[in-house]
Amino acid sequence: MMSSNYKENSECRHVRELLSDYLDNTLAARRVLEVERHLADCPDCAALVREMEATVHLLRTAETYDTSDDFMVKLHARLDGLAPEPTQSRSVLTAARDWLAGVRENLQVRRVPALSLGVAAVALVAIFLVPRTPVPVPPEKAPQQVNRQVVASATQHNVALAASNPFDDPFAAKAAEDGQNSDVTLF
Repeated sequence: MMSSNYKENSECRHVRELLSDYLDNTLAARRVLEVERHLADCPDCAALVREMEATVHLLRTAETYDTSDDFMVKLHARLDGLAPEPTQSRSVLTAARDWLAGVRENLQVRRVPALSLGVAAVALVAIFLVPRTPVPVPPEKAPQQVNRQVVASATQHNVALAASNPFDDPFAAKAAEDGQNSDVTLF
């Protein structure tokens, strides 16, 4: 069962997402009723709405100033004249130390991803570093071994034929011979 704090936080989060539209009067009637009921029961969200209303009021009543016609031209000229900050060359050790500090800081903020990252790292180490033992295959399922001597003699024979006549194709001759012995017509 959920605790009442979790439910309030979830409701507050949902209502706070709607507050901007509520203040702009762009919410549907059902949502307006939902927000107003929550604001009646939640002093924190009601205070937030009052602060947002005060901010909107200040912005609407603030004095406006006109700029000169050449304001943008002058602004861009000043910005173009600014030189970028020179980058300091850092040693590899300093850069690595800064990177590790950033990683450590991010992992401290997000503990669950840090745990997941640790589990993933251990899994990768296990995959790549743990030696794999071959699984014995039963003899009836083992692939048939090709006799190396037969393969070697056939290769030597084909190499000898190719060496005696480099333009002779033993496979074409064999196919032609097979074609003469059968009723199959070759192209």
